[in-house]
Amino acid sequence: MTDVSYVPGDRTAIVGECCWVLVDAAPDSAVVSAIWRGIEQASRLDVLVADLLKFGFEQVPEFVMLSAVDGRHHLICRGRAGATLVGDDLPERVDGQGLTTWLEHPVAAAVQQVVLGKPPGDSDLQLPASAGVFLAHSVSLDLTAASRDRGHDVLTPPVPS
Repeated sequence: MTDVSYVPGDRTAIVGECCWVLVDAAPDSAVVSAIWRGIEQASRLDVLVADLLKFGFEQVPEFVMLSAVDGRHHLICRGRAGATLVGDDLPERVDGQGLTTWLEHPVAAAVQQVVLGKPPGDSDLQLPASAGVFLAHSVSLDLTAASRDRGHDVLTPPVPS
């Protein structure tokens, strides 16, 4: 399981088990409802994007989406909405600014943390996040927690005596 936290703010965060979104839309908007339904149904990334496209490009707000599929993470950024990737050789900022549609960006295995939105300041209140829809300035995901959890699943055979 990925450790997720957020800083309260004015964008809408949509948090699921394997997909996390920060979008410039009201929590009660049709776009947010479509994303939440897709995440609840454990849809694939391509299905979530297809659901958004049903609204038409002009109606899809700026958003950043991180999805975990088969142990790999992918970002989709539309407009100025973006993410900061933190790891040994990073931070690296990724966004979709200047693009007509969006940017799809695979997240390298060396990335330890992904921050959707602008990284929090030292004095910002960071709260733990669980599945749901809420207002946020940023959403931070600790990808190393998922690696640690997977390490605990490894069974070792007993040593013969």
